[in-house]
Amino acid sequence: RLAYEVQRALVAGTEAVDRGMKSARFAVLRESPCPAVLVEMGFMSCPTEDVRLGTAAYQDRLAKGMALGIQRYDASLPRR
Repeated sequence: RLAYEVQRALVAGTEAVDRGMKSARFAVLRESPCPAVLVEMGFMSCPTEDVRLGTAAYQDRLAKGMALGIQRYDASLPRR
C-alpha cells in the first residue's frame, strides 16, 4: 500500500511517465523493521530527465509527492 500511494502521488505531482511498480527482495527492503520503498526518481542517462532532476523546482515536486504518498499511506492505517 505504501508503494502504491507514493507512486500515485509522485506521478500526479510531477506528470512523469508512470513506469509502474515493481517488487524485489532487496535486503534493504526485506530487513527493514518498518514499511519501506525504494523510489527511482528518474534516470540521469536520459538527457531530458537529467536536466529536470537537476532543478530545485522539480526536486521540490518530488519531495512533496513523496511526502503526500506517505501521508496518504499513514491515513489509510487502522487506528487503535
